[in-house]
Amino acid sequence: MSASRRGGGSGTDLRPATSAEVSDVLDGAAFIQYVASHDRLAAVVVTQASASLHDLGDLTEVEGALDTLAFGLRRLLAGFGTARGLVSSSDAVRRACEVLDARLLGSLAHRLGDRPFVLCPTSRLNEVPWSLLPTARQRTLRVTPSATIWLRAVRATAQPSPRAGVVSVAGPGLPGAALEVADVTRLHPGARSLVGAEATVDAVLTALRRCRLAHLAAHGLLRADNPLFSSLTMSDGPLTCYDLERLHTVPPTVVMSACSSGSGKADVADEVLGLATTLLTLGATSVVAPLFAVPDDATRPLMVDLHRHLATGLSAAQALANVQASVDRSDSVATATAGAFVALGA
Repeated sequence: MSASRRGGGSGTDLRPATSAEVSDVLDGAAFIQYVASHDRLAAVVVTQASASLHDLGDLTEVEGALDTLAFGLRRLLAGFGTARGLVSSSDAVRRACEVLDARLLGSLAHRLGDRPFVLCPTSRLNEVPWSLLPTARQRTLRVTPSATIWLRAVRATAQPSPRAGVVSVAGPGLPGAALEVADVTRLHPGARSLVGAEATVDAVLTALRRCRLAHLAAHGLLRADNPLFSSLTMSDGPLTCYDLERLHTVPPTVVMSACSSGSGKADVADEVLGLATTLLTLGATSVVAPLFAVPDDATRPLMVDLHRHLATGLSAAQALANVQASVDRSDSVATATAGAFVALGA
């Protein structure tokens, strides 16, 4: 963990959470912590009633299915290939989802029931688009990098926020970003927007210090070699994780309509670092963002629909679940785009 990460943010104590503390605040959900050790995968399932450990077997089949899924999703989202090839990619994605569902959730079904999920994946499972797995469909899903960060976020949501206002930002080079921001801004009375030359790094950081909800529509870059240099493109250059760590407070809810901004890469000790995890570490309670590169034209209606639900007072996780449930599953690109988004935090 870098010194900058220790020095930035709210300074909140991140003492490791216990299973009893997690159980106390689950409110009917099931918390699933995945653990990889010596090429085997296990899961700890915590409910309000009990905690249990489950051996999920060898990682080989899971990793193979995940590679197939990621490859197929990227082809669908990029629209790369012939019509026949895209149908084949869609079929491959479906089959990979069935394998992952059986291995990651199927053997836990007797413990999960019909509960909502809180999922804490290993770094290797960081790119699982959980809402596409059959067992997870039609459920409210939350993903967290750790039980400790999730517990802190849950406790923070129980406290009234002193923040007010909504800010929507459009970065350069995305044809639909300004239109998306205009649509989002109209859904929140009194919201302000930063578009074009106004959307500088410093202006966006200033806005993030003050608002309760931020929407960031911009080019996203995931740096696999150094994930803390992952960035969103603003009018005067990249806004990196290091820039975010200059903030002492961040909005409780952040939506990033930016490619791969919900993903990250493991640095040390299986800790995934990236834009979304940086925001959560700094004190955001909910972050909605995609795990993969997503098409601009298919993302805009999803984001507008998401904010329509947020404007009614729904949580970020429930709003995203509603959006994903309403997608026409006969449209493979729309399904893949919606499935690429995850709700992280509480």
